[in-house]
Amino acid sequence: MAVLYGLSKYNLKKYITKDEFIKIIDDLGIEDVTGEIIYNEFLLTKDNVVTHLKSNDDYIWTVETNENRLSLKPFIHINSGKIMTNRELLDRSMNTWISYLLNGGSIYVKNPQDKLLKAFQLRNEQLGERLVELLRNILRVNYNSTFDEIEVPNSMIWGKREINYGDFDLMFYSEEAKELFLIEAKYICDSLNAAGMVSDYDKMFRDKGYHFKCRRRYELVINEPEALKKFIGIDGEINVHFLFVTSKPLDIELQDKDDIVTFISLETFESYISGKYESEDGKGFVRPTYKI
Repeated sequence: MAVLYGLSKYNLKKYITKDEFIKIIDDLGIEDVTGEIIYNEFLLTKDNVVTHLKSNDDYIWTVETNENRLSLKPFIHINSGKIMTNRELLDRSMNTWISYLLNGGSIYVKNPQDKLLKAFQLRNEQLGERLVELLRNILRVNYNSTFDEIEVPNSMIWGKREINYGDFDLMFYSEEAKELFLIEAKYICDSLNAAGMVSDYDKMFRDKGYHFKCRRRYELVINEPEALKKFIGIDGEINVHFLFVTSKPLDIELQDKDDIVTFISLETFESYISGKYESEDGKGFVRPTYKI
């Protein structure tokens, strides 16, 4: 980002040689950054965009597919050997990197090895933890808690099973209200394009995705409630909220097909728990619970 910012202040020629490119970056004087590093790691070449081509097509039409794209690497190596860039490309790339830094998102690999991408992955994890913290704080303001824990492994409740049920991101119980909130919380990064939005929904709803695993945990509660009640220390009948909470609203119906899991976002969470969250038809309020 420091390089992009520095270069945007230059009145760059449309085409520059490798030596000119490296010298300009070296002259920026950014600690631990050299023109040679930027040239080797952030240049778009024919070789590193070949995976973008479909079949024998001569043109790239699969947009924003991986790390080798203009929104991340705004330096194009053309046939003459010179490098092409401009202020618009630099600004676009700067905006993309800043959004990833502030709002999260997987830049291009699932298991990054270099320090830069590890830092962005850590940022995603921090934002996910922050989402759970905010949800927990809202519940604490509205209820007196009897049980209030995060990342509770299912194995602690039902013992070891053949399949790994994972954990509850947040379990919050109020004896006073006789209500238990079971929450799957997912931080969703800013989607800068249609492909990013599709990717978010794919991760949630594809076969054995986030919703599948969340729903499987909730069905365990429905089928074997006594173990959960014993773990928390509950006597008698209670109302359970089976929630899937995201950091931003989803363009889907409020509940899954049999109304077990309810999908809400952080911004609507408080209105939901206070009973003021309107149904889609505007004829009532949504606050579904399941008795166990």
